[in-house]
Amino acid sequence: MICRLERVFIEKIFSTILLLVLSVPLGYAASKTPNILKSSETLTNLEQQQKADRFRNRLQRINSLAVSEKKETQEDLAELGSKTQNDIKDIDVDQDLLNAARDKSLDWKTRYLLIEHVNVGSTKKITKDKELTLYSDALSDTQEHNEVRKLAAQSLMEPARTEPKARAALAKAAKDKTMPADVLWSVMVSVGSSGIDDVDTLTGLMNREPKTNNDIGINLNAVRALGQSKDPRALGMLFKILDESKPDSFFNVTALEQLGWMNKDPEKQKELRPMLAPRLLKLLDDRGSHIGASRQMAGRMLLRMRERKAIPQVIKWLKHKEEGGGYAGDVIWAADILAEFQAKEAIPEIQKVLDNFATDSRQVAAKRVMEAHGDHTFPKGAHDYIVIQECLKKLKGEPYDKKYVSLPWNYE
Repeated sequence: MICRLERVFIEKIFSTILLLVLSVPLGYAASKTPNILKSSETLTNLEQQQKADRFRNRLQRINSLAVSEKKETQEDLAELGSKTQNDIKDIDVDQDLLNAARDKSLDWKTRYLLIEHVNVGSTKKITKDKELTLYSDALSDTQEHNEVRKLAAQSLMEPARTEPKARAALAKAAKDKTMPADVLWSVMVSVGSSGIDDVDTLTGLMNREPKTNNDIGINLNAVRALGQSKDPRALGMLFKILDESKPDSFFNVTALEQLGWMNKDPEKQKELRPMLAPRLLKLLDDRGSHIGASRQMAGRMLLRMRERKAIPQVIKWLKHKEEGGGYAGDVIWAADILAEFQAKEAIPEIQKVLDNFATDSRQVAAKRVMEAHGDHTFPKGAHDYIVIQECLKKLKGEPYDKKYVSLPWNYE
C-alpha cells in the first residue's frame, strides 16, 4: 500500500515538473510575439521609406536633366527619354507616379516622360479609370504644355476603341474651339482611328478651310472618324464626300478607304451594295486622274463584292490611253484584279500586253531605269512584266509565283 502511494506521489511530482519545463519556452515565445510584430512593422515602414527615397531621387535626376534640356522638338524629347531611361524604367506605375505626372512644379518635359511611362508600362498598379483620368485631365488642361497635351491625346487612341471614357474625352477636345491647332491635330488622329459619334462636330471639322498641312490632317481625320461612327448620318456624309470630291483627291480616297473597311463586313456589304456599287463602277471609268488611287480602290472593292459588271471596265485599263485605257499602274492593277476575278475573257488582252511590252510607251521609264543600272534584261526582266506574267498564269490555272501577285491578300 505504501509503495503504491509513493508511486502515485512520484508520478504527480514528475507531471508537475514536466509541465513547468514545457511552460517556460511557451511562455517565452508568447511574451516575445508583440516585439516580433513590432519589428515587422518597423521593417515594412523602413522599406516603404527606402522606396519613397529612391523614387524622389530618380525623379530629381530626371527633372534636372529635363530642366537642362532647352530644345523642345520630338527628336530632343526622344533623346531626353534615352538619357533618363535607366531611372524611368525602374519607376512603378502607381499612385505616386500619377501624382508626379500632375505636379506643375516639375519641368513639363518631366511630366511628358512620366505620362509616356504610364502609357507604355507593362505592369500597372493603378486602375484603368485612374490612367484614363490622367490623360483626360492633361488633354483638357489649358495651362499644360502643348506637347504634353498632344501626348495625352495620343495615349487615348487605343483605349478609345473600347473605353467610353476615352472616347468622351476625345469628343470633348474635338469640340473645343480654343484647342491649339497642333493639339487638335493629335486629337483628330486619335479620333480618326477610334471614331466618335458626334457627326455635327466631325462635319464642322471636315469643312474647315485648310490653310496648312496640319489643317488638312485635321479634316481628313474627321472623315476617317465618320467611318468609325455609329451614327446613321455618317454613312450619308461619306457618300456625299465621294460624290462631291474629285477622284484621287485626299477626300475622295479617304472616304473610299472608310467605305472599304465597312465593305469587309458581309452584313454591312448587303446594306451598302445598292448605294456603293454604282458609284464604284462610275469611278472605274475615271481617266482624269493620273495616279489612279480611287480607280484601284474602286476595282478592289467591287472584287470583294464579286460584282462582275466591273470586269469589262477593268479590261479597258489594259488598253492604251488612246483606246480609253489606263497608265502603267492601271495595267498592273487590272492584271491583279482580273486574275482574282478569274475573268477568262481577259486572257487575250493580258497576253497582248505581254507581247507588246517592249514597245509599249507606258514602259519607257522602266526600261531607262533598268538600263541606267546596267540591267539589259528588258522586257522580261522588268518587274511589271513579271507581275503581269504571273497574274496571267494564275488566271489560266497554272502554277504561279505568289510573291508577285498581291491579291487576294491585300485588297480592301
